[in-house]
Amino acid sequence: MKQDELRNYLTIYLPTAPYVFVYMLQQVENNATEFLKWVNRAPDYRHVMKRKKLVLTKKASMLLVLAYGLAAIIVAASALLFIKGYYPFAVGLFIVQPALVILFLAYINKLGVKLIAFKRRKDYYIASEKLLAHKATKIVVLGSYGKTTAKELLATTLMQGKKVAFTPGNMNVPISHARWIINKLTGDEEVLVFEVGEGEPGDIKRFCELLHPDIAVLTGYAPNHLDGYGTTEALKEDLRSIEDFVKPGNLYMAEQAAKNLNFKNKVNIYGEKGSGDWQIKNVEVAITGTSFDLVHGKEKVSLHSNLIGEHNVPPLALCFSLGLSLGLTRKEAETGIARTMPFEHRMQASELNGAWLIDDTYNGNLEGIRAGLELLKNIKAARKMYVTPGLVEQGTETEKVHTEIGKLIAQSKPDIVVFMHNSVCHIMERSLKEHGYKGIIRFEADPLAFYTNIQYELAGGDVVLMQNDWTDNYN
Repeated sequence: MKQDELRNYLTIYLPTAPYVFVYMLQQVENNATEFLKWVNRAPDYRHVMKRKKLVLTKKASMLLVLAYGLAAIIVAASALLFIKGYYPFAVGLFIVQPALVILFLAYINKLGVKLIAFKRRKDYYIASEKLLAHKATKIVVLGSYGKTTAKELLATTLMQGKKVAFTPGNMNVPISHARWIINKLTGDEEVLVFEVGEGEPGDIKRFCELLHPDIAVLTGYAPNHLDGYGTTEALKEDLRSIEDFVKPGNLYMAEQAAKNLNFKNKVNIYGEKGSGDWQIKNVEVAITGTSFDLVHGKEKVSLHSNLIGEHNVPPLALCFSLGLSLGLTRKEAETGIARTMPFEHRMQASELNGAWLIDDTYNGNLEGIRAGLELLKNIKAARKMYVTPGLVEQGTETEKVHTEIGKLIAQSKPDIVVFMHNSVCHIMERSLKEHGYKGIIRFEADPLAFYTNIQYELAGGDVVLMQNDWTDNYN
């Protein structure tokens, strides 16, 4: 065992270790397998909580009591054995104390997951039956990226002329949907908009069996969640399964997704050229928003959104055209587009000390990286800084994806590149240099400290783009 590995291993005996164990479980969303994988990597338990802190929910508090209670019992038993002269047993029991606490937490969590799954069946049934009887038009938004933004844009546009309900935030797991349906829907809504997440084979089917969609919007494809899917083909197959749940005329798809997924039936495409019969013209992008025209024959509508980035124009065009097809007037659709705002941590611009920060830290895919760097390339600034840790869950595509990211960063020519230090940074750094980048490259070991003190890094006229974030369970 190497010296640093031994040092890390010994930190597992710190009094704070049980607290860190519970935090680790919370960070992997109580997935016992991922928790044990993280433990197996022998982290330094003094420095695990670099990005976030433990949220003391009822479940976390209960697990803390159990973890510290078990640790105290084992230590007390070790002391008693030592006093009675059973030295080898005392030492052995003390040595395995952290392992016993870890295994206990994993077992309790797995048992709890099974009990919760059994209890949730009733919620799924009630929610599904409630939606079957609901007369609203049900829209599901799915895809590898851009789901939350597209859902928010659709809801904001449609609510100018319809009574709309939509799932809050980036809620995209079935049980959250089921409880929202049961507790929040009144029955008189005209349109319902759901964000649908994917993480393993069969997820899209499970969502659709719950939601009974009338319309689906597929925002894009990227090789995400490969730790769960295993292969890109398995991910593609899951996304393609949406065809089984909506009629061909009711499936709307980003051009990029259509090119990658090869659907059997004809779909409605939206992209750089436009959406439906409406063509996109005269796009203008600024740090304060995006303007563009939609043209249909001799008709022209001039639109403005508070979103920044040319990549937002195709989904905005979709919102306009789909809104019209669902009964909005052109004035209502135009007003809806004007009221669209960046979703939190998704290309969200704010001013700080005369500089502009573009927060895209919820971005987690290559296409989003590409769009952000294109904006950074074209925007005017006294100095440009780009901040990223790279992307997680890329599986066998990790090398390829991060080589491409390095190339894209080099092409955007920021003055400073800041990498949040982890296992993929060397790939991006190598690619940056191979593609002729001549600016400053920095590595930051403490992301929380960097983001907290970023105001001291900036001067008037600077633009900083921050893309993606890693939770502490990724190294």
